[in-house]
Amino acid sequence: MDTLEAMRIFAVVAEKGSFSAAARQLGLSKALTSKKVAQLEEHLGVRLLNRTTRHVGLTETGAAYRERCAALVAEVDEAHDMVRSRHGAPRGSLKVAAPRAFGEDVLVPALPSFMETYPDISVDLTLDERRVDIIGEGYDVAVRVDDMPDSSLIIRKVMDFPYLVCASPAYLAARGPLQHPSDLANHACIVLSPVNPTGQWHFNIDGDVSRVQVPARMRVNTARGVATLVRAGMGVGLCLWSTVRDDLKAGRLVQVLKDYDYYDRSIYAAYPHSRHLSGKVRVFVDHLIDHCRST
Repeated sequence: MDTLEAMRIFAVVAEKGSFSAAARQLGLSKALTSKKVAQLEEHLGVRLLNRTTRHVGLTETGAAYRERCAALVAEVDEAHDMVRSRHGAPRGSLKVAAPRAFGEDVLVPALPSFMETYPDISVDLTLDERRVDIIGEGYDVAVRVDDMPDSSLIIRKVMDFPYLVCASPAYLAARGPLQHPSDLANHACIVLSPVNPTGQWHFNIDGDVSRVQVPARMRVNTARGVATLVRAGMGVGLCLWSTVRDDLKAGRLVQVLKDYDYYDRSIYAAYPHSRHLSGKVRVFVDHLIDHCRST
């Protein structure tokens, strides 16, 4: 039995909770995937998985083994990546997490040229507003907004990614202009709840940060949802730049309160120190930064 191969297969089965899903990811048959895990259990003399007709779950021993198993497989992959990056093209699987709006608007469009340049790298991309545990969940790279330095991570700035206060021309024609943040009291506002859970928008007024409680007509938990509602003339919204850039260029939306901008945000790529020599991580982050600078 190839122990490393069996450990790799077990780690994927444990992550997916399914032999079928693991087999599809690994490019193996379900029967072979199940056989390899069974051989590993026989070799270790313990049951790692509880199997039912509908679900595959970890035993207590399996859960403990999975953590060590995934870490060991990752270490081997990193060692291989290091050698390959020095003596050939980077290769391997790259697990990436990113916020949904940035991922859909910026990261996904960068992938075709990346995959063409590095055909031996496969990408497993998760787009979610949830802040993933990079090390604990086995991600190679996580793209984050305004990440602060962390001793356990390497942080590289990718691009500036601001929020803008926007409204449609039709809305402004009906409700009147906005000249000062205090004017928001007389307007309907679309609040992006993850960024402003209390319904307060921040503004730079005379060099000081001021918090303005806005009348929330609607609360939405996605940046794209806010942009859609603002575009429909439902109110004034704090919009993520990437979701409204085309609308601003086309005149479908207008940025308001420009003189009081506060929501300057930056996008960062974060990855563990243990992977700083990984060729696949390095070329992915470099490519993303170059793509963002050219757009």
